[in-house]
Amino acid sequence: MKKILVFLAVMTFMFGVVGATAIGYSTSLSTTGSAIVEISTEHATGTHSARLLANEIVSYPPTHEARVRIKLETPMLLSNFNSMSWKQYVKSGYMAHLDVFLDNNEVLIFEGAKSTASGSGYCDAGAYETGDLITFGPNRGTEINGITYAWKNGNIPGPCGNDAFEAIHNPLSEWKTTYNNDNVKITKFEIEVDGWIDGIPTHEAFIDDITLNGNVIEDFEGQIVEVSIEPDLTLIPTPNPLDFGLLKPGMSSEKEVTLTHGTSNIDVSVSIVGSGFMKDIETHRTGSWTKLDGDSFIMMGVNSDLVFNTKLLVPIGTSSGDYSTTIVYTVNEHT
Repeated sequence: MKKILVFLAVMTFMFGVVGATAIGYSTSLSTTGSAIVEISTEHATGTHSARLLANEIVSYPPTHEARVRIKLETPMLLSNFNSMSWKQYVKSGYMAHLDVFLDNNEVLIFEGAKSTASGSGYCDAGAYETGDLITFGPNRGTEINGITYAWKNGNIPGPCGNDAFEAIHNPLSEWKTTYNNDNVKITKFEIEVDGWIDGIPTHEAFIDDITLNGNVIEDFEGQIVEVSIEPDLTLIPTPNPLDFGLLKPGMSSEKEVTLTHGTSNIDVSVSIVGSGFMKDIETHRTGSWTKLDGDSFIMMGVNSDLVFNTKLLVPIGTSSGDYSTTIVYTVNEHT
């Protein structure tokens, strides 16, 4: 997978004091899908903030996410994680949340709608707060601490009160107890805006003054922030499977194929895997038929679906029977 890296500021690694322990960490901004992340001068405590915007996810994949990533140079014990907070101005949609990545490949998700216990009156209840907030606001928590609830891994998104969800919905203090004997460590934090809430076209928040264990570790003033724009390599062929039906030796048949892709310019190489005569599949894209083989190549521009005809010619003398093959599309970002 190819990535575009845009470098915006002055040093990659910083060192801070968290509690009595000095830690090294790097801050970066990144997006997935239809999203924007950038350093901004709006809604900043000082001169800069981080703007996170994600559009509504109406068709998956891809996800639409914008995030601030704080990667720890040396992972810290979950048991040493006592609190985190940030200032955010929620311009539209749903407030930013926190993903805590652990070295056992699990993720603890702290989000405003689920930051309190079921039955608290605020778990999956009430309007989504906008405007100036500290972390999730006065009703849902102005900092993440031992009593803040997190749910694990994101596989069961709720609702609050659901038995399966409640089994993975616990306060930070309980997660620390659960993992204490295994010495589970945190590898990175991500403060993220995403587009999962139905019916809200745009989710946008400005983030500033991120604290860890009571100390400001990121204020977006004067250091380099690395922006990683991840390519969208989605490619969906339709129809799938491509059924040519009943043919006899010497006959040919044509079918229309549509290739739909995401939001990056991509290069697509095409090859055939399967029965011997299937190498004679040809495509009609530019007014002439071209055989599909390992040398076939397509460049697709942003949001331009490709529609073309595919022709299967059955050689004379082919034995009767059912035949199948696979058209393999290998996708790379176009640079």
